[in-house]
Amino acid sequence: MTDTNFGTCPALPALVAPDDTDFFSMDTDISHGSIVSVQPNPGNGKNMQIYTPPGYQSDTESYYPVLYLNPGGTEDETFWACSDNANCGYAGLILDNLLAAGQATPMIIAMPDTSDCAIFDPPAPPDFPDPCTTEYVEDFIPYIESNYRVIAHRNFRSIGGKLMGSGVTLNTGFHHLEIFSQLYVSSSGYPEQIQRDSWEINAGDILNNPGATNALLNAPIYFADGDTASTLAYSIANRDILINHGIQTFWQSSSSSDGWASWRRYLHQTLPVMFQNTNGCP
Repeated sequence: MTDTNFGTCPALPALVAPDDTDFFSMDTDISHGSIVSVQPNPGNGKNMQIYTPPGYQSDTESYYPVLYLNPGGTEDETFWACSDNANCGYAGLILDNLLAAGQATPMIIAMPDTSDCAIFDPPAPPDFPDPCTTEYVEDFIPYIESNYRVIAHRNFRSIGGKLMGSGVTLNTGFHHLEIFSQLYVSSSGYPEQIQRDSWEINAGDILNNPGATNALLNAPIYFADGDTASTLAYSIANRDILINHGIQTFWQSSSSSDGWASWRRYLHQTLPVMFQNTNGCP
């Protein structure tokens, strides 16, 4: 794909109000995407939920970017995808409503089960031997790019997650900017000081070269947390490491604690900035 009017680092839209439910409601007057469950690697029996946007089945000429969305450590691939109770991500409906309003780029959302591979220990170079990255490289990404019409380029891959999924986002995303160009971290990051110290050492080549790193980031790295959340201090500490090294960041606080009411709002806020720019954020 050739860039045309790209080049401006995107601005973050306002967070919707805590009591707003319209953004993830089922609107029967708009088109809706589809969610299916697949097994990228039948050998391990793990499932992945995949959302495809409205028109994906009928418009066979279009190719799409992909958001990879990771769950918390006690959850599986269904939590971001489900839409039938308060402890759900409603990811498909959130994107459906944004697409109908012309406020997001049509994309595929891949929601793998990373609960058993998620760790908060930053991977060490040169091999970066962390288990979720291995699954991404060997299973998740190859499956998506072999079975769906996607743009197989780092500019069109985004990764995000919450709680333990935020560890996956940093381990797999920040340490592998040759694979991903956008990172969205909700509630946490590396929770322990010893882990953050290791991150500064292990990711030194990335952190200490902000010009090159920002040029690879097509949106500032997003951090969000609730003002009364138990993870707030961790989120701020992780963000501050990036700021101190000159890495572009977004910061969003909310008047709440951890919970799906916040995580849905964070997803709604970030989807509109995804894949709006492919020329980095210097």
